[in-house]
Parts: sequence; structure tokens; C-alpha cells
Amino acid sequence: RVESKVGVEEPLFQPYPALIGYHKYEPFNVYESTLWLRNNDNVPRRVKVEDPKSRHFSVTRVFRKDEEDKEGGGTGKVAPGMEVAFKVFFSPSDKEDYSLDLVVATERERFVVPIRAVGNKPAMDFPDSVVFEPTAAKSSSAKTQTVRNVGSKAANFRLFAPEPFFVRPTEGTLDVGECVQVSMGFAPEAAGVYEGDMEVDMGDGMDPVMVGLSGEGVELEVGLSVGKVEMLPTFINKTTQRTFKVVNRSEQAVMFEVKMLADTYLEEGARARVSGVFGDTLRLGAGGAGAEGGDESEGEDDILGSSALEFATRTRGLDKALMADPLLFEHVAFTCVPLRGEVVPGGETEVTVRFHPHDSGDIASTCFVSVEGREDRLPLTLRGIGVGPLAVFSYDVLDVGDTFVNAVHQYEVELMNRGEIEAEFRLIPPTSDFGRKFSFEPCAGVLSAGETQTVTVTLTSDVLGEFDESFDWQIVGGDKVLSLDFRGRVVGPTFTIDVEELDFGIVSYGFRYTKEMTVHNTSEIPMRFHVRIPDDEAAAAHPGALAKQPEFVCVPAAGTILPHGRQRVTVAFVSTTQRRYDVPLVVDVPGVGDALAVVPIYSECCVPRITLPTDALEFGPCFVRHQYTKTLTLTNESKIPAKFEVTPQDEQSQGLAMWTCVPAAGQIAACGKVELSFTLSTERLGTIHLPASIVIVGSKADPMRLTICALSQGPHLGFSLVPADPQSAWSPALDFGKVAVLTEVERTIFVTNTSLIPAEIRTFIGGSTDSAFSVDVRQRTLKPGEEIRLTVKVQLDELIRFRDVLNVLVLEGAEAAVPLEALGVGSVVTCDEVDAANNVGFGPQFCGRPFTRELVLTNNGR
Repeated sequence: RVESKVGVEEPLFQPYPALIGYHKYEPFNVYESTLWLRNNDNVPRRVKVEDPKSRHFSVTRVFRKDEEDKEGGGTGKVAPGMEVAFKVFFSPSDKEDYSLDLVVATERERFVVPIRAVGNKPAMDFPDSVVFEPTAAKSSSAKTQTVRNVGSKAANFRLFAPEPFFVRPTEGTLDVGECVQVSMGFAPEAAGVYEGDMEVDMGDGMDPVMVGLSGEGVELEVGLSVGKVEMLPTFINKTTQRTFKVVNRSEQAVMFEVKMLADTYLEEGARARVSGVFGDTLRLGAGGAGAEGGDESEGEDDILGSSALEFATRTRGLDKALMADPLLFEHVAFTCVPLRGEVVPGGETEVTVRFHPHDSGDIASTCFVSVEGREDRLPLTLRGIGVGPLAVFSYDVLDVGDTFVNAVHQYEVELMNRGEIEAEFRLIPPTSDFGRKFSFEPCAGVLSAGETQTVTVTLTSDVLGEFDESFDWQIVGGDKVLSLDFRGRVVGPTFTIDVEELDFGIVSYGFRYTKEMTVHNTSEIPMRFHVRIPDDEAAAAHPGALAKQPEFVCVPAAGTILPHGRQRVTVAFVSTTQRRYDVPLVVDVPGVGDALAVVPIYSECCVPRITLPTDALEFGPCFVRHQYTKTLTLTNESKIPAKFEVTPQDEQSQGLAMWTCVPAAGQIAACGKVELSFTLSTERLGTIHLPASIVIVGSKADPMRLTICALSQGPHLGFSLVPADPQSAWSPALDFGKVAVLTEVERTIFVTNTSLIPAEIRTFIGGSTDSAFSVDVRQRTLKPGEEIRLTVKVQLDELIRFRDVLNVLVLEGAEAAVPLEALGVGSVVTCDEVDAANNVGFGPQFCGRPFTRELVLTNNGR
């Protein structure tokens, strides 16, 4: 692989000449030219010229004497740096123009060598040189020349004149023998000698014709009356004016213009920049319009085509407008009138400069007066002072001293307008932490000339500390801002407490003790406070079962104290721990600080000793389910009160008896006594022993034990033969004595419930069903103290002594047996026909007749 030193952008062989031309030829003659091809590579290369395939042109290679002639132009390697020659033959058939591109082929590329043949040619009789008269800088002079086409062919000419020369027309067509007037001009921008060649190009492959141009630029005696215009200090939006003069001491009239830039090069650069910016803007606008029009019914090509056409049209219009813009002087604060004009020979022209500032401060600008006859533009400095609104505060610094936190403090400051125009003011919002605590009313406004505005400043700070804040006020149109400084310190409210400590002394467990203290607000503002005991808060914050109820309660725990006011705080202490206390009470001021004051609390919690007079409470005999009450005295032998609780009866023992205690819990004053009333109601008969416990609240000792004793019994009955005599000593027994048989005899017994509970009784006679005795009441419930009548009846049917027992059963009570006895007398034989007087009645009978009656005797015995 061969590496070449010739880049791919260049051919391996360099042709000479690069353009083969033929001039002044006659038809049917043969003309020849030699084409040399040099090998520019560092290795041998092959080259050939392809057949031109034209009947007017042919190519043959020129061989050295030692080389053999080869047909077809020949091929072979050419050593590095060596040349090979080719003969180019031209055979015209007329005097017209001919052209051909001769193709040269190498190992790597193919390139062309143009052949141009020019027959008839035009000729314009320009002079060899043109000399202009001395011309003032930035002005122009011209010479007009009549030019004739003296050639044999129409001339399509173009004229090119270098700056500062110019020519008109720059192009045209001139037939053979015709004339045209050509105006050649000289417009020097600066003084000096200028020379140049005007190029006359008549085309058709002809070499351009050069016409020498020369001229001299000179400066005239033209200038400005002053180089600097100082304007009077002027208030914003007001106008003042001064003048300067353009002086012409030359003998010709000159034109002048007041420009923004110093020379034409800066103007061209400015136009280029503006054209680029506006061109980008137009492109963006065209792209946006195309995107929005994508949904129209027109095709995409039509849309893009119309947009491109519109863009091109607008761009050309913009370029023309920029080129036509003279870039005369413009300034927001200065105006020159007139901006252009003419100064007659030996005369002066006055230009007025108006100063109308829109901002305060020093304002300066430089304009440049372009005058014909001066090489450089004449600089003119314009300077003025814009006077903004003259507003001042009545003072610049205010030391407010100590201010209270969260208090509203107001101050007043006057803002005065000392100028001749209205002053619009506004506060620049502060950015510091303390600055945001201030507010201003009004914070913006407009002051007419000579007016004074009172500004109210309000300070409300919730942050403590010193401050030195500077507030900037913008005066619209002013050259500087106004500053208003506030200095001072924000302090919290001050207060005192009338006690140094709270000593509760020795306290009893579970009892409420109180102490009072007074918080005095000694400041000029209301003070919020919060009283707390940190140790109590920590104990209450324990999770779950470890949490404790607070032992200290402050009333009120928080509030607000008016200026110089007092607040009495009551500290209630209920100890639930048997220990010594040394805890702090702290006073917080929200928004100011925590624990600004600390008051220690001292105390010792003890449990007093309580005694019982006996360890057994005897109720004695008790009717079942009847309530009995006994009292028991608890004695407090100590100097502090105590709390006690009677443990409720357990459910297991309630089947024997039920007891209650009133009070079940309570307090015992120091060295005092408390009577406990125990109420007992038995449920079963027999001897009862029930335990009871009395707990002293807070005591670590075992509870006091008490045994409740009672003898439970059922209801009792009393018997008597007379009513309302339950205490009769009568021994229950009933003897009927002699009782006529077959006759019912009854006796009465009075039964009384002598107990305090109802008595349910049942009565029956003996154990047989054919007893001669009977009782009228079988079952009955007697209320306490109630008395009933029992009627016992007997009807004997034998002449013997009858004995039986009247049984009186008492539910849950003792039985009673009343013996019954009766002796039967008389006869058990009866006759129904015998009347009570033992007579037999025959009734009325007829005398003298016998009559009879049957008597039936009945044995009623057993």
C-alpha cells in the first residue's frame, strides 16, 4: 500500500496552465498549446488525458527522444517531481467562442482543465488613468467620461471601483460603435492620497481592463464651538437646554450630522448585530407560525413555502431599513435639534441640546458630529446632573432603648419632600429576622412638593436580643436610597414572686395541702406565665403502669398578668409517696424563656398510727336475715390526719352472713376518733365468725384485723290463753276435762311471734288421722309481734280419756308441742226420735184408739 503526501483534497498532478485560452484565431486553422502535468507526490504515478471527443479539439502526449511513440495519448509512470507534456490542438470552424473541459485521470482521482476560446471581442476606449481634484474628506467629486465600444462585438460590461472611488453605472450592454457616459467619483473618508484601479470586465473569457484612479483627500477648516456641553442640574422629568455651534471657516458649504457612533466601522458592526438579532426573531416567529398551522387543510409544502417566502420578504425589508438608518444621535436624557444640517461658507449653525433626565445622578453621553471636510467625527461630550426627588426623614437614627417582647411599640417619623417635584417613596422589604418584626404605615406613597408625611413604625417582636436594623427606602427616580436606623433591645417581661420557698412540713399520705404564692408583673406589658413542677411531669410521662398521677397541682397553672398586676397561685399537694420532698417549682414565660424563676418545695409524707379497741366485734344472738348494727371506734394517736379503708367482704363468706361498714372509707383527724358502724345480717343458723380488715391508706404495715362474732337463730313464739299477753308464763297444755260424747267442744290458744323476723308456722294434731282433736289454722306466716288465735276442737265418741298433741312447727325456729286431754261422759247411743228433753212426741191422737211409734237407737261409739 502506497502512502501519498498529497492530500485527498488536491490532485496528484498539478496542471499548468490551469486554463488554456485561445484568442484572435481564424477559421479552419490549427492552433496548439502545451499542457504540463507535474507529479506532486513522493512516488511515481500514472496519468493520462482522456479523449475530448470534440471535432475542434484533440490531445496528444509529447514523448522524449528515448521513448517510443504510443497511441492513445500514452500511459506510463511519472517520477516524483517530474512533468509530462500534452499537446492540445484547436481547429475552429468560425470565429465564435468555444469551450471544453479536458478530463485528466490519475490513479486516485479525475479532474478537469478548462479550455476557453474567445473569437470576436468587445473593446471600450477608457483612458489609462483618471486624476481627481483635491476633495474634502467625507465629501465627493466626480468626473464624467464618454466611453465608446470600438471592438467587434457587443460588450456586456461590469465596472468595479475600489473605495473611496465609485463608478456609475456599474454594469450595462454596449453595442459595437455605441457610446455611454460613465461617471467616476472620489469620496475620501480621510485626508490623504488615494490610488486604485477600476476593473472593466467585458466577460467572454477576456482579461479585465484596468483604469488607474487617483485622488487626494483634504480637510477643511470646520469644527465645533465647544467640545463639552455642561447642562444645569435638572429635576427628573423637567427640561433644560443649551446650545453649541458648528463653525465653517472654509470656502464651501458643508453638511453635518450628529451621530451616535464614532466611525462608520462601528455603525456597520451595529447594523450587523441588529440584523442578526431580528433575523433570529423572525425565524422563531416563522417556525411558530408553521407549527400552529400544521392542522390546516393546506399541504405541508405549501405552508413551508409560504412561510419561507414571507420570511425572506421580511428579512430583505429589514436589511434595507437597517442600511437606510443613518444611526443619528439618540439618548434617553439628551436630545439634539437639528440632527443634520448645512453650514454655509464662513458661517455657523446653532444646535440646541435639551436635557430631560428620567433618573437622578450624573448623566453623561458623547455624540459625534460628522462634518464634511473632517476626516474624523468630532466628539462632543454632553453632561448633566439629574436631580431626583429630595425627600428626607426627620431623623436618621432612633434608639428605642428596651422594648418588651410580644408588646406593640409604635414610633412616628416624618418624611419631608424638600424638592420641586413629587416624590414617590416605597419601603424596600427587609430580609433580616429582626427587620421583619417592624411594620411601616404607609410603606409607600407619593409626596407632592413641600409635603410632609408621618410614617408610623410598629415594632412587635417575639425574639429577644439586641437589634440594629437599617431600613432602606427607595425614592423613585432618586440617586440614592434613604436609610432609617432603629436600635434597641427586646427584653422579656420582669416579675417577682413573694415567697422564696414553699414548705408544706410534715403531711399525711393522700391528704390535700395548699400553699399560696403571688406572681407580680413588674413590666409595662401583659405577661403570660406557666407554672409547672418538672419532677411531676417526668413521673406522669412514664409509659403504661409506671405513670403516676401528679402530686402537685397549680391553680392557675397558666395565664396572663396585666401590667403591674398580681396573680395569686395556689399550689395543691397530695402526696402519694411516703418520702421526703425537695422539688423545684419553675415559672416559664412562653415566648421568652423557660424556668425564669425557681421556687423550691419542701415536705415529708408520713402515715399516722391508728388503733382498734378490740380485735373482735360481738353481735351476740341475732335473728337470721335481720340486720344488727354495732359500732367500733378508730383512734388516731398522731398529730396528722389519716385515711382508712374497710376492705369489702369477700364473696365466699357471704353465704354465712353479710356485713357492711359505714363509713367504708374516710378520714381521721389528728388525735381524733371515728366510729365505724358495722351492720350484720346472718344467712345461716348457728355461731358465726367472719374476718374484716381495715387498711390505713399509705401504710406499709399489714391491715388491722377484726373478727365479727354472732349467734344466728330463728324466730320465737309465745303462747297464752288470753290475748295480748305474749309474756305469759303459761306452760302450753290444754285439758278439756269431762266432755259429753258426741258433742263438739272447742278451746282457744293465742300464739304470738315474739321475734324480730317473720315466723312461718304449721300446725297439726298428733300423728294419726282419726284424732278426736282438730285445729282451725294449718299454716300461717306471722309478722314480727303479730298474734293469731288457734281454736282447738274436740268431739268424743267414746266414754274414755282421750290424749293427743298439738304440734306447732316454726321454719328455722324451735318446735312447740301442746298436750291435749279430754274425758268422754254420757252415752254414745242416740235416738233421733227422742227430743232434747229425752221425750218421745206422739203428736195429736184420737182418743180411744191405740197408736204406736218405732224408735231407732244408734251406737255412735268406736
